[in-house]
Amino acid sequence: MKASILAQINHFGQTPKQLFPKPHVKRQVDRRLPHPLKYSYLLVPHEIRKTPSSITQIVTVNEKILVVGTNCLLKPRTYTKYVAWGFPDRSLRFMSYDQDRLLSTHENLHGGNQILCTGVSHDGQILVTGGDDGLVSVWRISNYGPRVLRRLQLEKALCAHTSKITCLHVSQPYMLIVSGSDDCTVVIWDLSSLVFVRQLPEFPAPISAVYVNDLTGDIVTAAGILLAVWSVNGDCLAMVNTSQLPSDSILSVTSSSFSDWLDTNWFVTGHQSGAVKLLGLLSNLDGPEKGFYKSTLIKKRMEVVLMIHGEMRQHRRAGLDWTGTGQNYTGFTGLTGKMKFLIS
Repeated sequence: MKASILAQINHFGQTPKQLFPKPHVKRQVDRRLPHPLKYSYLLVPHEIRKTPSSITQIVTVNEKILVVGTNCLLKPRTYTKYVAWGFPDRSLRFMSYDQDRLLSTHENLHGGNQILCTGVSHDGQILVTGGDDGLVSVWRISNYGPRVLRRLQLEKALCAHTSKITCLHVSQPYMLIVSGSDDCTVVIWDLSSLVFVRQLPEFPAPISAVYVNDLTGDIVTAAGILLAVWSVNGDCLAMVNTSQLPSDSILSVTSSSFSDWLDTNWFVTGHQSGAVKLLGLLSNLDGPEKGFYKSTLIKKRMEVVLMIHGEMRQHRRAGLDWTGTGQNYTGFTGLTGKMKFLIS
């Protein structure tokens, strides 16, 4: 109760005593004001950054848009550096974002096996790597020496998967590491104690994307065309087949993380065909809506369904990454190298 009161004060301020016995005059809203994005077609496009490969990550920070290519991950908090992997020598490297200058090289992190995916904590101190050996390794980033060299100290190697790691996500607010593998399993780890927490039920296809909402703790998993939403305790809230084509796999997923008092029950997925789909959680109290696709669901107290709310096909090829930090828009990109914005 104390935490909720403090959160209410921080977001909305304290509630004053009654000052007026009569109700306030109803605010008159001028409906003639145009939408802020009504004249967006007049904006002149400009190049953000050239990459030699497909764009796989978009980050908005300090009113700037940062992008990196395949096998790269921007490093919080300043995002002035990024992590790169997938080299022939199987090393992992830290690079500067502005000049693509090599800062440090780290070899033999997975015993000679190739690193396939990485994740970084919000404070930029913990690096998690997943390799084709099925291990999830947790490293602490430290600086030492006169030239501020970066050293990776192995905290623990986590073993539970039987095949290569395909995707990772680190949620520092909930102290979770979520890993997906080619063995069709998703495992949840504790970030503080670095121990196994639970394994989600086996999926019908290899895991292609995982995501954790840092506000609600909901875990979103994508396996082929199947999208599932889980609570932080591992309970399945809803799942749905997002496409009628088995080859139209989900490659990326995100959800709203703008504010904890706004509606966060919507998700956006990017597919192999280049389609962008908006999905929302709908409870049985809201009633069905025409044109939506109902899903199979598992929940004890309140029935929840995951429905496809809309579909956009502006991209001709696969959508790979998202940023959903805006209140009224979400940005996405595809293999064509173009980045577009959608009003949500």
